[in-house]
Amino acid sequence: MVLDGVTQGLEQLATGRKSGDAVELGIQAVENEPHFKSVGFGGLPTPKVKLKPTLLT
Repeated sequence: MVLDGVTQGLEQLATGRKSGDAVELGIQAVENEPHFKSVGFGGLPTPKVKLKPTLLT
């Protein structure tokens, strides 16, 4: 599941991007995947029916 995000982050580092940018892109890759139910777009709500943000900008 998270391998996709790590792979994309590593690819960004290899092209010379800043580490913070690579980490952010790696997280976004996981959060934007609707099949992953623990975070992001497909994330399950808390008992109070609120989604928990995982990355604050």
